[in-house]
Amino acid sequence: MSGYNKEFKIYKPKKNLDGTAIQFSFNKEKGAIFATFANQINGQDKNGNYIFDWDNKGVFKLGLNDVGEMLSVLHDRQNGVGPIRDSKHAGLFHKSQTGNSILYFTKGRNTGFFIMLSVHKDENKNKYKCNITNSECEVLCTILKQAINKIFGW
Repeated sequence: MSGYNKEFKIYKPKKNLDGTAIQFSFNKEKGAIFATFANQINGQDKNGNYIFDWDNKGVFKLGLNDVGEMLSVLHDRQNGVGPIRDSKHAGLFHKSQTGNSILYFTKGRNTGFFIMLSVHKDENKNKYKCNITNSECEVLCTILKQAINKIFGW
């Protein structure tokens, strides 16, 4: 993240076309990580790779407190992000002029982690969800920690 504009991408295609791709990128000017989600669509590209609908993406801005919530889950200090309601973590809620978004990030049932973004914009409602492996979360953990350093200018 030192001067490079790189993204960490996770692709989870499925044969039943219920897959999701996620891209994490750091925006220095905004002091935040942006998690961009795209659902899988029918078809494959010329290389035989599954296609994701980046035109209808969902975006969630992770500020400093959101990053801390995710790191707390990754470090096994809590089971999910956001306040606890009815014995479950309610996710991270962000409101905008056109709607709202909720990001859920929890430990997986058996291993790894689960992430889901629910976006309500105008009259549209979209969900993006996938499992993330432990090894992918090791990279994500490093990125989140580096983002904190960049936000504070350390």
